[in-house]
Amino acid sequence: VEVTAITYGFNYRPNGLQFTIIDQDNNGIGVFSGSGSFGYNFKTGDAITVWGEVDQFAGLTQIRLDSLELASENNTLIDPLQITSLDETTESKFIEFVGVSYPQPDQWLGDGTSYNVDITDGINTITMRIDSDSPFSTMEAPDPASFIIGIGGQFDNSEPFDDGYQFFPIAFEPYLSAEDILEEGDFTVFP
Repeated sequence: VEVTAITYGFNYRPNGLQFTIIDQDNNGIGVFSGSGSFGYNFKTGDAITVWGEVDQFAGLTQIRLDSLELASENNTLIDPLQITSLDETTESKFIEFVGVSYPQPDQWLGDGTSYNVDITDGINTITMRIDSDSPFSTMEAPDPASFIIGIGGQFDNSEPFDDGYQFFPIAFEPYLSAEDILEEGDFTVFP
């Protein structure tokens, strides 16, 4: 196949390439090269064209690269889709989960390894994957009551590959309630 889309997230394979590309309709697919980078230095917001074979790894649909070409840089990202659960419809999409807290804070290791953390909005609980090749693997857990922007993923080693959905974070942002805004002090509403 040949696909042109925008890069999102991080490169999870320092000795090769492993990241997600997403089009303007929030349709995405993983991109993978085990050892070659094709001269490309990953950066979110690049428009690239990739050529390769559609395959899957642990249920995650991806393109195994034959070649890659950079078309442009610093492209505008789409707005993320707000979700309350993960499934096949969220795989390789740009998504956000709002009102996050950590029911088991000790799951957040911050030790540079890869690990999973359960996150909840108070009603729904999903699995967030912290990969050792992301900047989040060595940081402390962000404050609760935030929203997290990221990419839907999957890791399921057995057929029919309909489980193991994960949330790969890109950014953690504070979620401000009306009470938070009032506590900040003076503000103006207009018109």
